[in-house]
Amino acid sequence: MKIRKRIDSPKARLDVSSLDVPYLTEQDGILYLSIHVQPRASRAAVCGIYGDALKIAITAPPVDGKANKEVVAFLADLLGIAKREITVVSGQQSRAKRCRIGLLQMAEVRELIASAIGTGHER
Repeated sequence: MKIRKRIDSPKARLDVSSLDVPYLTEQDGILYLSIHVQPRASRAAVCGIYGDALKIAITAPPVDGKANKEVVAFLADLLGIAKREITVVSGQQSRAKRCRIGLLQMAEVRELIASAIGTGHER
């Protein structure tokens, strides 16, 4: 019989304030998120860490910017902000993308992403 800690218990919570997250950087007060996209997945979800990037699976095909639009919508849903606050600044035609995140502080984004990795956030 396995005994699992309750996720909402203080001991089970992950302190993300001290974690080094290579996929999240801040330059001149602007947050940038490095992601690796897996298009045409069966469901949209945060998969985990892929090298120095956050791996995200999406259902859209990588055609005519559909994948980029779904990445923006997925991140907006994950972070609880409007889609207009997220911009793909590099990697428009690549699986490796860099997104600008507005309105949130680094600690907030770290915590939201850490909880999504732990729970397998799906959309």
